[in-house]
This record gives sequence, structure tokens and C-alpha cells, in this order.
Amino acid sequence: MAILSIDKVGEEQQKRTAERLARRAASGNLWPKEWSDTPEGAWEFVKAQWTWNEAEKEVQPMPNLDYLKRYTYEWFEGYKSGRCLITEKCRRMVISWCARALELHQMGLGRCDQILCGEDLLQAAKHVYRLKYLYEGLQSRQPQLKLPACSDLKFEGESTLKQFSLPNGSTCMYANGQAGKLQGSGVSIITLEEFGTYRYAASMLGQAQIITQGSAKAVGGFVNVITNASIHPEWQRIKNNK
Repeated sequence: MAILSIDKVGEEQQKRTAERLARRAASGNLWPKEWSDTPEGAWEFVKAQWTWNEAEKEVQPMPNLDYLKRYTYEWFEGYKSGRCLITEKCRRMVISWCARALELHQMGLGRCDQILCGEDLLQAAKHVYRLKYLYEGLQSRQPQLKLPACSDLKFEGESTLKQFSLPNGSTCMYANGQAGKLQGSGVSIITLEEFGTYRYAASMLGQAQIITQGSAKAVGGFVNVITNASIHPEWQRIKNNK
């Protein structure tokens, strides 16, 4: 009969944990099985997030609301089918936080390269930072997951990022909504935040659709458009299919 000391037991547990994490990293999937690549798994992931409420200056759990669940399912269907999703929202509906959670969910499942566009570079960099905020929140609140370290490239200060990356190869880059064009290749998700403010909205949307276009036999990437209500003429023409 073999008797292991407490120290030896601890070493064996650490070894098994390291082996499990190595297998998980090799597969590219950083998440546990309950956060699977399904609409149900995506919704469970969203509900596990905590956001920063700028207006109230406090950390808050993601609201468990019907419209966010519906948005999650619509987003997931759009991502899997390559169908563009356009959402016009009112303020403080946390749709953007929900979208960041869904983007992070796909990044953690396996390599998923993304572009996140904002009204300008500063606003885009703020949105990219939210991915890091959510990921580090998971690391802090759920240490049992033993999530590996992420990496980033800063824009200006601590709360703005040019790029956010996970160790499975997933990367999200920022882009300028006022530039009139997008560049990239092999991109799985392009999110156009604050779309109603873009000077060249139609051009940006067209470029995003070209970049994410798939082959004749494959589903292309996903273009996700989010905007507050706006009277900007470019947005109104797109909204009214003109």
C-alpha cells in the first residue's frame, strides 16, 4: 500500500491541474463546458459577467433581462450564419456590454480574430478595453477556472486599448469609424459601435461586409452594427434602405 504525504498530494494535484490546463490551451478552448459554443452556452457566459456602470460609478452584474437574452440569441444566429445584425438602441440598455461579452465568449472558445470600430480611435479603444475588463473580472471572481494571462497594446492610459489578445491566438483590434474604410483579412467578427455617428457609414458597412465575405462553400464572418437613435443622414439612408 502506498501512502502519499500531504505535500506529495498537493504536488500531484498541481501536476494534474497543469496537465488539464495544457490540454485546454492546446485545444484553444479556455472555457468550461457550461459555456459551450451554443446560444444557451453564450447566454450562460453573458450572465456570468459584471460590468462597470459609468453613470453610477460602480461594478454591477449583467442584468438577467429578456431583451438581453433575445439579443444574445440573435447575435449568436448572426455569427453562425454570417448574417449582418443591426441594432438601434436607447442609452443604458447595456447592449454594448452584452456584445463585448459575446465577442469575448467566441475569443475564448478558439482562435477568433476581430475588429472593433468606434466613433473615433479613442472610443474604439474604450470598447476594446471592455474585453480585458470582462476577462480579468472572470479571472478575479472565478479563480477555479485558472484562466491564463491575456495581453494588450495600450492606446492612451489604462482604460483604452489598441489590441486585446488571448493566449489561444484570438485578437481584437481597434478601428476608426471616421476613416471611411476598414482593412483586414481573415476576420471573424467586425463590430461597428456608435454607427449612427460615422461620417462614411455606408462605406464602412460595405467594407466590413467585403472583409468578412466567405467563399462560395463557406459561411463568412459576422458584421454586428450597434447604434443609438440618430438623425445622421448616412444612418437614416441605411436604416430606410435608400
